Amino acid sequence: MNSKLKLNDRLYGFTVTDIQEAPDAGGRLIRMQHDKTSARLCWMDNGEENKLFSVGFKTLPEDSTGVFHIIEHSVLCGSEKFPVKEPFVELLKSSMNTFLNAMTFPDKTLYPVSSRIEKDYLNLTEVYLDAVFRPLILQDSRIFYQEGHHIDTTGEKPKYKGVVFNEMKGAMSDVDRIAEAGMDKLLFPDNCYQYNSGGNPENITDLTYEMFIDAYKRSYHPSNSYFYLDGDVPLKKTLELINEYLEEFNLSDNIPEITIQKPVTGEDTMLFEATDEDSKAVVCFGKIVCGWEDRCKVLATHVLCEYLADSNESPLKRAVLSSGLAEDMELYLLDGIAQPYLMMMFRGTSPENAKQLREISEQAIRDVLVQGIPQDALTAIVNQMEFRQRQLPEPQGLYRASYALSSWLYGGDPLLYIKTGEAISELRDSIHEGFIETLAREYFADMSDFSKLYLMPSRTLGEELNEAERNKLGNILSEMSAEQRASLDKMNLELEKWQHEPDDESNLAAIPRLELNDIDKNPVFPDTKVSEISGVKILYHKLPSNGVVYLTCYFPLTDLTLEELTVFSLMPELYKELPTENYDVINLAKEIKTYIGFLSFDVDSYARDDDKSSCTPCIKVQTAFLEKNLSQAEHLIYEILFNTKLNETERIRELVAQIDEEGKRFAVSSGNKLGAVAARSHYSSQAAVSEATSGYSFLNYLHKLNTNFDMHITEFIDLISRVNKSIGRNGTVMSVTSSTEIDLSGFIDRFSDNPAKPATAQYTSALPQKLGIAVPSSVSHAVSAYDLNQDKIRPDGSLSVAANIISFSYLWNEIRVKGGAYGASISSNRSGAILCHTYRDPSPSRSLEKFAGISNFLSEYIDNPGNSLNGFIISTLSQTDPLVSPGVKGRIADDFYLSGLTNDDRIRLRNDILETTPDTLKKWICIFRKLAEAGSICVVGPESELEQIDNITVYRI
Repeated sequence: MNSKLKLNDRLYGFTVTDIQEAPDAGGRLIRMQHDKTSARLCWMDNGEENKLFSVGFKTLPEDSTGVFHIIEHSVLCGSEKFPVKEPFVELLKSSMNTFLNAMTFPDKTLYPVSSRIEKDYLNLTEVYLDAVFRPLILQDSRIFYQEGHHIDTTGEKPKYKGVVFNEMKGAMSDVDRIAEAGMDKLLFPDNCYQYNSGGNPENITDLTYEMFIDAYKRSYHPSNSYFYLDGDVPLKKTLELINEYLEEFNLSDNIPEITIQKPVTGEDTMLFEATDEDSKAVVCFGKIVCGWEDRCKVLATHVLCEYLADSNESPLKRAVLSSGLAEDMELYLLDGIAQPYLMMMFRGTSPENAKQLREISEQAIRDVLVQGIPQDALTAIVNQMEFRQRQLPEPQGLYRASYALSSWLYGGDPLLYIKTGEAISELRDSIHEGFIETLAREYFADMSDFSKLYLMPSRTLGEELNEAERNKLGNILSEMSAEQRASLDKMNLELEKWQHEPDDESNLAAIPRLELNDIDKNPVFPDTKVSEISGVKILYHKLPSNGVVYLTCYFPLTDLTLEELTVFSLMPELYKELPTENYDVINLAKEIKTYIGFLSFDVDSYARDDDKSSCTPCIKVQTAFLEKNLSQAEHLIYEILFNTKLNETERIRELVAQIDEEGKRFAVSSGNKLGAVAARSHYSSQAAVSEATSGYSFLNYLHKLNTNFDMHITEFIDLISRVNKSIGRNGTVMSVTSSTEIDLSGFIDRFSDNPAKPATAQYTSALPQKLGIAVPSSVSHAVSAYDLNQDKIRPDGSLSVAANIISFSYLWNEIRVKGGAYGASISSNRSGAILCHTYRDPSPSRSLEKFAGISNFLSEYIDNPGNSLNGFIISTLSQTDPLVSPGVKGRIADDFYLSGLTNDDRIRLRNDILETTPDTLKKWICIFRKLAEAGSICVVGPESELEQIDNITVYRI
């Protein structure tokens, strides 16, 4: 830490205004203010190797055109000092960053970057500063048309096109996003939160370039900025850089302020697209409950929500489910805004049930208050909450930047949401004083002040929205004069020409980059100590973990067929949700939260990198806990695995209905993942297992079981019983990541000497090689896959470099920039699997055609002597050494060991990357041609788009 700074010190235009100890973040928070512009700056001086820079602005929307979302995209498309079309992409090509992105929130926009390398950190910081304070959007409207929207007249029919436009079409196909947007409108009719800051697709097309520029000028001023630094940053160099930009501005008093919303109640009905004839409505209740400044109330409300509705047996949720008026319900607090609010969602219901659902909720709370809320149950929830707060994912500085703005943006102390220890201590005291019961009474004794939103399923909404869009477009075009239409056509031609033009070489050269000699050529690999206890293989990874033990258990399932693995994959969804021999669901949850920070069950598989024909499917148990709680964690894992009651068929019926509905929502919101597991499933046993246990096959089984539960439940229970009898020590692997080695012998002794199973098994996917999955969405996801094993070619690190080149120099331009999709990339792994995909794509058939051009692009790229590979080599190396938590490091080390990857292999792959040349890339040209000609395909999207693709078999969710 830099202990020399003190109050009132002045550095590069900034004055230190406050210094506070921040033990929860490992240092102290130094607050500064820019003398000329009053820009605010915080530095978390904690000495962390990862260095984070972030600049944020208070951005308060005045409509749902998504203007600040479009600005977020657009400022990263060229600036005065770096006048290239995609400086953001140029950084991605040549940086060792640990984070590089930007985010739009309901009331702020954030631009964070981080790196462990000082030079890289300063490069990223400089480009981002130039982007937000000197963007080319002020002079070049083409950026707005590309990133936001425009009427495209270059095709057969005019249509709306734009990256954010298509991104939000996908986002607003999600019923949960629709629900929150609708509730925002009801609860906040008088301030910025009533609007969709991301943008409603039908409103995005109302935004003009002039409105866009006005919004930028109004909000992107230093006097409205919030700088957050974290880690061992070069402070003087950083402040000097920032000051170079800020000193060009004068102080502004035109700072947007959030109007505090007075409580109101409202009622509305909205539609969501559904394809199932049996789809039911969603009823939502919402209520503003506090302000940002009441940290304890925010935390206590999270605790109350978890107690009331975390599982099917939680008191409020059980009352709702037992009534038969809804199939599922959720209760949560939306915070991180000036006025957090409660959201209650009742799924699988009808608007006619709203009155009864309210009465049932009120009565359930009265019953809870009469019976009293057990203190130990609340304490258990707080224990797990504290564990999560102290085990932030990486980069931790990014989370602290966001937490700081949860109070700082509204004039509060930036440490308010970072001081975890103090907040948890206050929360524990409040629980003993009956604060949770007080909140339950305040919120739910009389729910007449909750707003009500009804979401109705519609099988025609998608086409109705498309028709409205076509009509709006037709009306605009019909009202244009000949001169206006000619101007529009000219703009489209200029935009297309600009998108195809390469950037000026001198401008590209101005982008600050790392050089190969800036990179550490000697990576540090985590050690894995291998031992054995009573036939169980133990992997130990010694890593600093601050007293936390990360334990992973792999119990083999090699005696199951692929179809049985699909059936068994439901069981991990039921663990912890059903009673066991020694605990009911409520007390089981209490024990878990008291002693364990994290516990999950899953069906996974592992395989050697050189073996595509077989793999080892397994039950994977992952948990994290304090070392002192080892015996309790072991007991609970065993109890759940072996003593979960399978005769609770009515509880299982409820859960299956809920999981089936979740699966449908997953298919809409994460169609790219669904498509990826389907396309990959044809090339290895491991990939076939992944699809069978988490892809379309699993979703299809869920729906079959939900539809004909009584017919299929016996088959499921019989299989689980058979698997339980087969679990034991033989073939089991356990992995521990911790500061000190722990003794698992007592845990292992609990297990029997089960009959030996095959070490591996072989599986083959039965899905069509060219598959379409129809979902109720406005956009699609196109995926194509291939594997080097088809050609008996050994993969090496240069394949990853080739994938990086293709992603950022071809797919980004052809599919995102020109095609309007939100994302597109290609990836390869060390075993030779190749995956090419798009995300929120308006035209998947066009994207598949562009996939076919990959080999020609790579050939031309290699033959151009002006194309340097160094940047791509650096960014590829970055992917081999991600910034992750100790627990994730342990899981990566498990993967290396179980796949047979040695340190020598890792060094070879790293050297392959470093030694990549045009000649080493040439061998991949034919492989990418095979991807286009013989690769598997899966497209997830609306049926209207699937109909445009030849020779695919269409399945439906």
